[in-house]
Amino acid sequence: MKKLLLPLLLLLAISATAQLNNSWIDYSKTYYKFKIGADNICKIPQTAIAAVGLTATNADFFQLWRNGKQVRLHTSVTGAALGTADFIEFYGEMNDGKPDKDLYQQPQFQLADRYSLETDTAVYFLTVNPTASANLRYLTITNNNPGAATPEPYFMRKIDLYFKSQLNRGFNKDLTEDVYSSAYDNGEGYTSADIFANTTFTQELIGLNVYTSGPANSLSFRAKTFANTDNNTRNTSYKIFNTELYNNSTFNTVNDGATLNNLPLSYLQNPNNVSLNVTNT
Repeated sequence: MKKLLLPLLLLLAISATAQLNNSWIDYSKTYYKFKIGADNICKIPQTAIAAVGLTATNADFFQLWRNGKQVRLHTSVTGAALGTADFIEFYGEMNDGKPDKDLYQQPQFQLADRYSLETDTAVYFLTVNPTASANLRYLTITNNNPGAATPEPYFMRKIDLYFKSQLNRGFNKDLTEDVYSSAYDNGEGYTSADIFANTTFTQELIGLNVYTSGPANSLSFRAKTFANTDNNTRNTSYKIFNTELYNNSTFNTVNDGATLNNLPLSYLQNPNNVSLNVTNT
């Protein structure tokens, strides 16, 4: 049986200058931990700040961290402590698969990093840093064109599709039954459903409203597929409508894919809908 999976789109010596996962922590500070499980605009009210004893803290001193990187935020007041109606606001993101990459035997074994194999929940840490200039903030900018603005006729759009139909267990050996490695192996992660032999996976993109009167431009396309058994050779092709973009007749048990740039816009035959086809033959 020949199947494909479509995700959409080592031991290392650590030197003294390497970035460690906990190197962002300042052990002289107190960190207040909370969790976020979905992408959303998040607000921390003054009541939550007061509950942990930070009522008198200057709003400019608040600093926020996620996965070892500082998160930019907005405070409803600057240069003073938060009042009872004030708040801290930021864009919160669920946990993704970027930290998982270090768990794989080789980084390229990870098909996509949108979803984590461990948890969707990201952990955030709020702390107080009196060096206000080091604390990332959104800037408030004056609108210099308060009248009726002329809309732009078009903009460049990027669409990423990350499938989560199943958790693919990765590379295996067919030894009467499928045997999987206990390591984070090639192709392990969330993918589409199986694409069986002589079948086509089709993804429709509707309502794109492609602008056809702009200057000369082009289309880019990228995708990855993975064969999860080692007993067959596949012939895989990617198409937009009936135009073939890529064909690999020797695809076996490795990550396969294509990144194609400068494709003609004529491939978008219908300016509002696109049909992407992946065929396993």
